[in-house]
Amino acid sequence: MTLRARPHLHYAPVSEGVYFNGPRTQFVISGPQLLYRVADICVPLLEAGTTEDELVTALGSERARPVVRRIVDELRARGLLLDLDALTVPEPSAEIRARYPEALAHLETECADPYAVFQRLRTTEVLLCGPADAVLPAARGLHRAGVTGLTLATPDPDAAAATASRLGMRLLPLGDTATLPDPGDLPVPPDAVLHCPGADDGVTAEALTALLPAGAPLVPVRWDGLVAAVGPVAPGGASLAGSAALVRRAARWAVDEATAPVPHPTAAALAGALAGQLLFDTLAGIAPPGEAHVLHGEELTADRVHLTAPGPAAGEAAERRFLTAAPEAGAEPVPPPTPDEAVEAVTALTGRWTGPLALLGGEELPQMPLALREMAARDGDAGSVVAWAEEQRTATVAVALAALRAACPTPGTAAAGLTEEHWLLDGALRLMADEAVPYATRAVGAVDARSVPLLRLLEEEGMPAPALTLLRHPGLDWTLAEVRTSGGPRPWTGRSWGRDDTEAVHRALATALARHQAHGVPGAGPLAEGVHTDALLFADASEQAALRKRVADAAEAAGLRYEGTPRRPDPVTGALPLWSGAVRAVPLVGEPQGTEESIEERDHG
Repeated sequence: MTLRARPHLHYAPVSEGVYFNGPRTQFVISGPQLLYRVADICVPLLEAGTTEDELVTALGSERARPVVRRIVDELRARGLLLDLDALTVPEPSAEIRARYPEALAHLETECADPYAVFQRLRTTEVLLCGPADAVLPAARGLHRAGVTGLTLATPDPDAAAATASRLGMRLLPLGDTATLPDPGDLPVPPDAVLHCPGADDGVTAEALTALLPAGAPLVPVRWDGLVAAVGPVAPGGASLAGSAALVRRAARWAVDEATAPVPHPTAAALAGALAGQLLFDTLAGIAPPGEAHVLHGEELTADRVHLTAPGPAAGEAAERRFLTAAPEAGAEPVPPPTPDEAVEAVTALTGRWTGPLALLGGEELPQMPLALREMAARDGDAGSVVAWAEEQRTATVAVALAALRAACPTPGTAAAGLTEEHWLLDGALRLMADEAVPYATRAVGAVDARSVPLLRLLEEEGMPAPALTLLRHPGLDWTLAEVRTSGGPRPWTGRSWGRDDTEAVHRALATALARHQAHGVPGAGPLAEGVHTDALLFADASEQAALRKRVADAAEAAGLRYEGTPRRPDPVTGALPLWSGAVRAVPLVGEPQGTEESIEERDHG
């Protein structure tokens, strides 16, 4: 068996043995100092291509075989060696290697059968459509990598003529970037297309699809006045919606961050070069799924982003979900995520350039005795919203849920949750708050120890002795508390559900105080409106199950059930990791029973 090290294998002595690293891995093979001397003989031979027997011979003793085998096995296990005997296509000649060194090294690093991939790429036909500023850098990069079957279709044929002639590329004039060549005018049918419409949306998905075989990839390049976007790759015209959504989302981020516009034509050239590399990797089968690039700023920075598959079309109806008293037979309830998992889900919603939400710095927002966080929408005109919690991690989750509620369409009550059950319960509690009946009205008076700092701060702000009303829904054992302040700059109200009176009062006090604190910060968004339901974040699975049964039973007794319509998948990031959407109370009469859904684990994207 002849083995050769993949490119970019490095090693160095460390106190524990020998340190190795490759493009995506690093590790230490433990052993004495002598192990480095063995590696220092083996690795250069592996870089040239060798066998285990030849390595042992180079070390001068059969006793070295176990050490050689250990090094080789460790490198092979981590994908750092090529088995030359297993390749379906032999190495290219020295002349070809000298002509395409970077492309071959790249394929040798990434591919299991690199020379077969290279041979296929050499016969691939690529159509590049768009302005010369963008398609010429892409064409030069592809040609330099060995992809020589290139056709340039551009509205700037004079600007591309010299390069096309020098590199042997075919050249087709176009009327503008909204025009595609007629399939009958192409000298050869393309296997892939690199399409640079820029800011022009005149090309239809059907026209692009007509140029390509079924499933063939298309790499789009778009820009507007602020940013440029490359990718994501998709078959034929399916790429149009994804790329348009990406450039719109990225432009909104740029506007909200006051990012300077990218410089043209430099941005078009860099975008074209990145698109060429992305197309090469896609054809080679080594591009990460959903890879794309966003170019931004005067200094022209390119950020790599990763997107998931686009969701249903905008007009497609989302599936309704119903809050039932218990799981379907055989179904297990979905446990609430851990705090770390919840924060990870929020992070996925707030990725720069791609996320529908942005977590703002909030340096001016108070953090004592409550942690306040602010989040802004990167779609529509929902603006920013503030939420509170006892500490930063929970506040981060709370403000994400508040921002998702703020972005919910009507009709219905906006709701959000970490799971489907949490989302539907959130909506149900908000609706049931209007049906809660007061059973005690008084000054707040004595409170739990953790609420004392809240009362003290309200008093310091000129709002002593807030009024308290305790309410309860006939069907629930949770408490709804309402706190109203007087004095100060203006009266504030805090309404909150809690699992008992103490929790409800504490959260209502905190909501009133947080509303006052957020109002006092210039430029900050308002505290989320409506009743506070974040006690659900602290209810364990059994408490949520008990609440669900009470809510569903109370609704059934009233001839109702709670129905939610989940938010559709995001056009850029795909299925969202948190649940949100409008929740309504609907009559049971006339509802088709066969359409009911359990609220257990299902993809909501």
